[in-house]
Order: sequence, then structure tokens, then C-alpha cells
Amino acid sequence: KKLSQLEDALVKRFGGLTAYTRGPAKGKWKKGQSEQQDEVVVLEIMSHSFDGKYWKKIKSDLEKLLHQTEVLIRYSRISQLGTD
Repeated sequence: KKLSQLEDALVKRFGGLTAYTRGPAKGKWKKGQSEQQDEVVVLEIMSHSFDGKYWKKIKSDLEKLLHQTEVLIRYSRISQLGTD
């Protein structure tokens, strides 16, 4: 339900998204001597611009909502082929 609300808000703001939620994927990493595990969900949004303040707020809100130490948000500039 929490992710569904986020997806709805992102679709409203950006007009669409792709959610890679099948599974969900599992993440593993080493922290000190112990191994940590978590479920991973990837949401992808394509936009003509990047609003850093907006995404910092989303990151902070998600960390609280999902009880996560850190939520990773990536930003990549891309070029669409065939639009030159």
C-alpha cells in the first residue's frame, strides 16, 4: 500500500513510471562481520528535468515511511536516439 501511494503520486507528477517489482528482488551486503539482507524495489521515471529539492524530500520521506536507513535515488542524463 505504501508503494502504491508513492507510485500514484509519481504518475500524477511525471505522467508515468516503470516499476520493477516482480519478486521482489533481494539485496545482500556485508556490514562489519554480519551479512545484511533486504528486499529491493526499483521505480524508474523519465523526465525532461531534475528537481533536486523534490527528490531529497522524497528520499527523506521514504526513509521514514519504509523504516530504512537509506533509500537510493539515482539520476542519469540520457539522450533519446532518433530525435536529433
